[in-house]
Amino acid sequence: MKDPFAPSPSNSGAAGKKSKKSMGSVRPDPFTLSESEMLSQLPQAIGPSLFLDHFTFDEVSAQIESTSFLSAMKKKGVPIPRVELMRVDPDEHRLIVFDDSESEPVKMIELRLALTRMEVPALAGYSTLPSLFEMLAINWVMMQNPRAAFTENRPQLPGQEHPGLGLGQKCQEFLVHLGAELRRDGLVNHPQYFHNAMFYRDEYYFIDPRRQGELLAMFRDLARYPIGMASQAIADGRLIDVQRQIRVEWDPEGMVCPIHNPLGDYFQSREYREAVQRTLSSCMYDLVL
Repeated sequence: MKDPFAPSPSNSGAAGKKSKKSMGSVRPDPFTLSESEMLSQLPQAIGPSLFLDHFTFDEVSAQIESTSFLSAMKKKGVPIPRVELMRVDPDEHRLIVFDDSESEPVKMIELRLALTRMEVPALAGYSTLPSLFEMLAINWVMMQNPRAAFTENRPQLPGQEHPGLGLGQKCQEFLVHLGAELRRDGLVNHPQYFHNAMFYRDEYYFIDPRRQGELLAMFRDLARYPIGMASQAIADGRLIDVQRQIRVEWDPEGMVCPIHNPLGDYFQSREYREAVQRTLSSCMYDLVL
């Protein structure tokens, strides 16, 4: 199994994780709401009109250009991407990418983001951590190609309505760029399914080292199953703690991708790593098929 603490390669995935060349036909209006949305969100519409309270539409476009996100989409066969930004409540901001190449536009990407603070509990033996961190929260990530079909080599995964775009790494790079520009300490994501956590494994960690150790044990013990089968079984409640002979439910607790220290130092600390290893060595999992 790959060392989860080794420097991650430049090609990763959720998140994120966590792609900006060639914006295509980007519309200049950064905040687009339907009439009903405008009426329902009128109180929230009063106030800052910047994306994530910081970026103009042109600045978001520049961030997209800098990581070649949309040019990567074009390589996937999406020739005319269109970006819209909106704010749907006081806290959540959305970035949506449409494919306008045919008469009926389709939604390809939707990111729902928020600015938040996160408390990190004290780890025994590690006391140099601030109590609160400024984070960019990833509330929702959807990347799909409604014009494609599932195949035997790319089967449908839990939660998917259409095949994915294969742009997880480009999305992660974009989110890290946003977080760094906002001077956030890191990204926080809540993997809804086991396969999401698998895709995020090179950059995201559970704050609790015991949870991280349990997750790595799942990766190790379930590697003999196809990822779609394992993820569906876990979603169905068929994950077994072998030693205790009990079923274990998947808990989409927040996973963190550090951007700046000292949050990054926490995950590389001896105390964290040793706590992860203790749990990893003591856990064993399997599926009820």
